[in-house]
Amino acid sequence: MPAPLEQLLEVALLSSHLICVNLAAGIPIVWMLLEFFHRKKEGLALQVALNLGGIGIQTLVLGGLIGLIMGWLRWSSEYQALLLQTGSRLWFAIAEWTFSLVILTGCWLSIRRGSKGVRASYVRTISLLLASSNLLYHFPAFFGVLDQLRESGDTNTRLDSPTFRQLVLSPLVVSRSTHFIVSSIAVSGLCFSWSARRLSQGLRPDPRKPASQSHPADSEVAIGQRYCRLGLHLALWSTVGQFLLGFWLLISLPRTALSQMTGQNGWMTIALILGLLAASKLVHELMRDLLRSDGEQVSLRRSVAWMFLTVLAMSWMSVMAFK
Repeated sequence: MPAPLEQLLEVALLSSHLICVNLAAGIPIVWMLLEFFHRKKEGLALQVALNLGGIGIQTLVLGGLIGLIMGWLRWSSEYQALLLQTGSRLWFAIAEWTFSLVILTGCWLSIRRGSKGVRASYVRTISLLLASSNLLYHFPAFFGVLDQLRESGDTNTRLDSPTFRQLVLSPLVVSRSTHFIVSSIAVSGLCFSWSARRLSQGLRPDPRKPASQSHPADSEVAIGQRYCRLGLHLALWSTVGQFLLGFWLLISLPRTALSQMTGQNGWMTIALILGLLAASKLVHELMRDLLRSDGEQVSLRRSVAWMFLTVLAMSWMSVMAFK
């Protein structure tokens, strides 16, 4: 395959993979907020929880499949030696992925089957915390260590636990993991807003009715608008925080990669500038949606488009930086 087409395929796969794993890791956090606000799932709250749970399960499976495809495309004797160097941690990562999938599926089934009590809500909250912590802590750190090993070129030394923990706590791995956690909250927050907006579209309050004659659907509309605003707040402030975290990640990069991004490699510099511009436009669109008082007028399409473009630009830069 020609090099430009190979790079284009890798960017498409990486951006799709990142969006999927961001959703899979961040949705349990948003779901926990939903459990906190509405422990007895009824009406719109029930529909949003089921929708978010379904998205979380599907993106976790899809993200895993895309990751396998990316690994297959990159497979070589060097990559095999790199994975063997991590010892049993690869199988531990697979077990953690399976564990998170089982938890998300169990929480989704518990709501679908009508487990709406307070005790069931507490059990789901704890389970979702476990699923989210597995995905947010183990996988970014594991793949960050793999990149560290690949950069060092040492594929002979088998990693023991102290060495692995030392690599996990290195500035580059910590900054990348933190960046992933915050981006997961941003993507999942926007997904939460989109879900609440879509599911409450058919519920319209009647302004002609006095408060004493209000229909139950009117309160559902208010709940939908509150959910939409909460998700937008999560997406907005997480995206704003990404600017500071992105600067931290940049200064934690190896000197060669940092030099390439800041002018030595023209294409990487262009990708970085495009990513920053797309993120700035995303902040603008999120603030625009958030400042609208009537939730029925929020389309979110521009915010979703600019978030996807931001991930696409950053994926392009990552592919060139860690090639």
